Amino acid sequence: MATQADFANLDQLNLLEHGDSLERFYWPMVSASLSEYETFWRAFIVLLTNRVNPLAYSDWVMVRPCLEDKYESLLMANYSTFYHCVVAYTRLEAARKAKNERGFSHPELFFFSAKACIDNLLSFREHAHAILREAGIVQTLPASPKDLFEEISSYRNVFAHRPLLGRGSHHGREMILEVDRLPSRDDPFPRWSSTMTLSSTGMTDSIDYQAALLRDLAAYLQGMWKAFTVGFTALRIENAFIDDVALRAFLPIYGSIGISAIPRATNPFAASGALVFDLKNAGA
Repeated sequence: MATQADFANLDQLNLLEHGDSLERFYWPMVSASLSEYETFWRAFIVLLTNRVNPLAYSDWVMVRPCLEDKYESLLMANYSTFYHCVVAYTRLEAARKAKNERGFSHPELFFFSAKACIDNLLSFREHAHAILREAGIVQTLPASPKDLFEEISSYRNVFAHRPLLGRGSHHGREMILEVDRLPSRDDPFPRWSSTMTLSSTGMTDSIDYQAALLRDLAAYLQGMWKAFTVGFTALRIENAFIDDVALRAFLPIYGSIGISAIPRATNPFAASGALVFDLKNAGA
């Protein structure tokens, strides 16, 4: 049976050098807020990729061949959660830049990304729980922030399916209706003329509000990834898992993984999230 010592060399890996192109680019922006994503990636996700194969050459960063659907689905949902959270960060930074330059912040774009993050993290949680439950590993997660999820979903739904929300720009900064003033599906939509006359107590600064939402969302993601790191670190030494992903031939993890498993210029994508398909087999 494998031991945790067989995986010690994974500690050489980090997203800034060994992640995919998006991870390497954005990691300096989000590493402080989403550090546990890297911890989970290093402890488990890497094992689902060719990084553990010293003979993989330029394909080091791709998904390992013949991976069962349940593991690739987990990998995809995990990465998609991170991806959409990163995009939400970029939308918030773009809004701040626009404010300084007297431009337009487009707050709806933040909510689209934040809602996509939530949708994918729910899928990730489901896949992760199913895999651990099958292995008999009990996993406890932080309490789900239902109010946070509902607020983000409410704004996303209004922005996506109703006329553009009126802005409170006459207050000297771009503001949006407070969440409890948002119309439900059957409510009449508030007229722009009435929105413009609302006092600041009926509205909220869109940038400050989104920053607070993102802090809370990141805090939950941190706790989730930290908890799953514990569960999947226990899973990785189980014989059934090792056989499922054909890992035994690569244990212990080779000592030079830190200098070998690096994306090449000819293949910068990584299996932690590359959207790559073979054009030769796609009728192109």
